[in-house]
Amino acid sequence: MTNARSTKATLWFSSTLTVMAGATISPSVPLMQEVFSDLPNAALLVGLLLTLPGLFIALGSVVVGPIIDRRGRLRTLFIGLVIYAVAGTSGLYLDNIWLLLAGRGLLGVGVAMIMTVVVTLAGDYFEGAEQKSFVGIQGVFMAAGGVVFVLLGGFLADVGWRMPFAVYGASILVLVVGFRTLKEPDRSQVQEGAAEGGGWTWVHRVLYLTAILSIIVFYTMPLQVPYLVKELGITENKYGGIALALVMMGGAISGLFYKRLRMRFSAPTLLFFTMLFMGVGLVFTHYADTYLALLQALFVAGLAAGLLMPNLSNWILEMTAPAIRGKAVGLMTSMIFLGQFLSPFVSNPLKQAFGITAGLQIIGIASMLLSVLFIIFHKPLSTPVTPMQVAGQRQG
Repeated sequence: MTNARSTKATLWFSSTLTVMAGATISPSVPLMQEVFSDLPNAALLVGLLLTLPGLFIALGSVVVGPIIDRRGRLRTLFIGLVIYAVAGTSGLYLDNIWLLLAGRGLLGVGVAMIMTVVVTLAGDYFEGAEQKSFVGIQGVFMAAGGVVFVLLGGFLADVGWRMPFAVYGASILVLVVGFRTLKEPDRSQVQEGAAEGGGWTWVHRVLYLTAILSIIVFYTMPLQVPYLVKELGITENKYGGIALALVMMGGAISGLFYKRLRMRFSAPTLLFFTMLFMGVGLVFTHYADTYLALLQALFVAGLAAGLLMPNLSNWILEMTAPAIRGKAVGLMTSMIFLGQFLSPFVSNPLKQAFGITAGLQIIGIASMLLSVLFIIFHKPLSTPVTPMQVAGQRQG
């Protein structure tokens, strides 16, 4: 275990790289569509530059988890940071759309390595209240990073469509600092964890399914908010950006309080509040007839969403033994990005069938109904919550 602030800071900044993967180049999409406009299906291909990393993160995380359990954490992290830099900056020098897509897919592999290792190290380095504090602040960094990188990408896109790709080179700085501040966890302690139990339970399966469903709900906001703003008659794109930034800001605020909330409430109870108020926020967008009312609804949803990632991370770490922690976290990472990939396949058909506000209302109601299950099944979901409790159940 370590209390070094430099170690925590390195892991927190590493976490922001996962948000950067998509956010940084999003302002360049219209420009890239112009550059590649002579190609068939140009809009689809350019859109894939945004979404393809998520698919490769989902696929790659499943492979990365077992590898870091067998071969250690830091080697995979450092390789992932190098891949991130090389693949992420490919837009600076590649002109072929297919090579760009290959680079974006490889970027997804790098993100899978980084995200899986960072969350796993949170379980290796920290326990109890310190772990809850770490994942809460991690959520703050990721939310704040989403705001910063979108804004930075917008400024750089004004210089040229290639310039936002340069930001991905920041992973080299994290790599250099990581060599100095991070230490490989004691492998003997990890192997001893296998004897303590903490194996697979039905709660793991519930958590993975919950991750998919909750992320589908959450990613409805970045997908549909720009269209919501235009429904109000506001045509300037910056107001859609401000609305999304407010969602992220709400998430950053609630992340600061995650440790305090988690010390008072169980993980299932917090998930109940998260899904309930994300749903409430989405339902309220249906009744928002002014821009200010829309911002208020989105802020409520953002506050709730800020608890989602810390709670999922902390819950999976608490109930999983060190010997299989990487595999468990890798699967969780995969489910999160699978939910992100599936989200437009849920929200877009609803938007087309019922209209954007009614579609969001349906998703919001579904989220509220899902939240009730975490109260109904609170007791079994809360037991077991630690590796030792799982072991005790098996021995009994």
